[in-house]
Amino acid sequence: MRICNEKCRNCWAIRFCNICFTWLIYNDEIDKNKMNRMCRNLKRTIINAFLWYLYILERKPKAFEILFDEKNIKGGGECV
Repeated sequence: MRICNEKCRNCWAIRFCNICFTWLIYNDEIDKNKMNRMCRNLKRTIINAFLWYLYILERKPKAFEILFDEKNIKGGGECV
């Protein structure tokens, strides 16, 4: 996917972004106010998710190991 929007291309949150540009179109143009509002909200959500992740890891360092345990992956960890 080619990212033409300069603001998006240089954004620290781009790898976590789920904003679809079709949501931003108004009168055949991108609504920059809506885009800025959605970006701001998404970045806040991402930051909060990382803060919670760190908070949990500080209190229980092995809390997320179950996510990477192959026996918990459907199909025994085999590639599909």
